[in-house]
Amino acid sequence: MKRALQRKGTLLVTIIWITTLIMMMMLTVGQGVLKNLNDGRRETEASRSRYAAYAATQRILAELRANPGWPGPKWPETITDTLPQDPNLQYTCVVYNNTHSGSTRLVPGTGVNLPSGLVFMKTTGVDLSSSSAVKTYAAVAGTAVQQTASFDYAALAERQTSLITSEADAYDRTNGSYDPSKLEAKKAIVVSNDQLALTLNAKVDGHIEILPDGIDPLTGLAITRYAGDATAQITDASFLGPPIGAKINLAPKALVKYKSPISPVVGKDISAASVPTSSYTDKKTGKTYTWKELKPGAYNNLNVEPGEKLTLKSGRYFFDKVDLDSSEIVIDDSKGPVVVYIGQEMNVKNNSYINDGGYARALQVYFTDEKPDIDPLTGLPPVDPLTGLPLTNADGTPRTKSDLFVSSNSKVTFVTAGQHTDMKLELGSELFGAAVGYTVTATDSKLHYDESLKGANLGMQGGWVLDGLHDL
Repeated sequence: MKRALQRKGTLLVTIIWITTLIMMMMLTVGQGVLKNLNDGRRETEASRSRYAAYAATQRILAELRANPGWPGPKWPETITDTLPQDPNLQYTCVVYNNTHSGSTRLVPGTGVNLPSGLVFMKTTGVDLSSSSAVKTYAAVAGTAVQQTASFDYAALAERQTSLITSEADAYDRTNGSYDPSKLEAKKAIVVSNDQLALTLNAKVDGHIEILPDGIDPLTGLAITRYAGDATAQITDASFLGPPIGAKINLAPKALVKYKSPISPVVGKDISAASVPTSSYTDKKTGKTYTWKELKPGAYNNLNVEPGEKLTLKSGRYFFDKVDLDSSEIVIDDSKGPVVVYIGQEMNVKNNSYINDGGYARALQVYFTDEKPDIDPLTGLPPVDPLTGLPLTNADGTPRTKSDLFVSSNSKVTFVTAGQHTDMKLELGSELFGAAVGYTVTATDSKLHYDESLKGANLGMQGGWVLDGLHDL
């Protein structure tokens, strides 16, 4: 009897231990499940909050497209609202709009020096539907850049415009292809925000625009804007300058900084020789047509080899570098303009052609200035001659640039612009359209301005894109 009771007691203890172990295991599993549920909930809340913060940036872009001065002159303006499709998602926008100040301004608490013409934004988002006592917030910050381009001049340069044994004239493409006997007399305009030079029989069939001569506030030295020799010709003498034929501007013309809305595909180089050939046979005539075309998109480098002909179609492209050598790019703008963004450089040489005989507005080439600015003699960034320190962008970052080089009897028909782009035409080359860059230099070449560009706003629809957007 006693042994039986002992066995029952041992069994009871065993059952209690087993039950305790099971309960502990269930508690552990339950805690894990609860933790996973909480983690998932927090992740969902964080994702929804981040979505609200990014949605706020799109609200800002939409407002700027309707009114570049939005939301007002206060520095900063703060707007809080909810998403129309989900009132539980709330966002707050802190907007520093520097589009009209004309000077660089410091964004408090960020260390960002905001150049004139840009908008800095910081947005936060929160999911109000969360049952947690502590809400999960997400925040992003970045800059909005306006990229609507105006091409009212044959050439406009921030630093220097130079014509050496070269000509600038004007024609109207809507009245037909370029014809030297049907030019728009005295309509070409060549502009510089700093230095302008016409030498060795350079000719402008129109007028030039420069800033007044003055005194450099840092060095105390005289600034002479125009440099021209006795052989230079400016046909429109209605502007009294000096020199005769020069309009004196009281303020510099603005140059836009461009940002591509698409990014390059690293390592995705394109060779025109490797692009498949498409063909079409006309059933009536039996004639077969062949061509090579590259679809819109982001690429790394484009190389159009000698003898190759490549078609670009309506849409947007990004290339880091473009090279043409004794070759041709054809433009198909049947569904709208071809907009090309170039990060570093474009080289067109040896009797190459781009959009030959077409409309300049059909091909818009914008440089995004992503090439490190290195002095070719020293291999180092250029320095300020006064301070000896490396030159930087307005926000203090290392200066970058880009290059356009058209040479050896090549012909290009497009509008092109880049805030820090050095543009060179040499050895019998011709540009039909308009050029806007840091420097514009034509040597033994011709600039043919398309008068139909005047007053036309080109570039991206809406004109505003995000630059440097990042999570906080």
